[in-house]
Amino acid sequence: MADSKWWRVVALLAVAFYALVQVRSFTPAYAESDPDGYVWLAKRFAAGEWPSVRDPDRFLHQQHYWVSASDGGVTVKFAPGYALMLAGAYRLGAAG
Repeated sequence: MADSKWWRVVALLAVAFYALVQVRSFTPAYAESDPDGYVWLAKRFAAGEWPSVRDPDRFLHQQHYWVSASDGGVTVKFAPGYALMLAGAYRLGAAG
């Protein structure tokens, strides 16, 4: 009977250690960068700014969703519909 309790304690400690490692090493990130483009465009729309930006740092916009705009700046290559809906949420204060 004592062996049974010992294995339960070891199993519980192993699960607790695993959970601790998972919580301590959690990184709130994602591998897909498209949401960054949508959020960037939505924030620009919510602020009433033009969708393209001229940035002196040419290496800042290196992800696959950036394209050159006709005004010499850069913007995201996505259609503005979803970003406009997100911009409405930003204006209402529903999004951070």
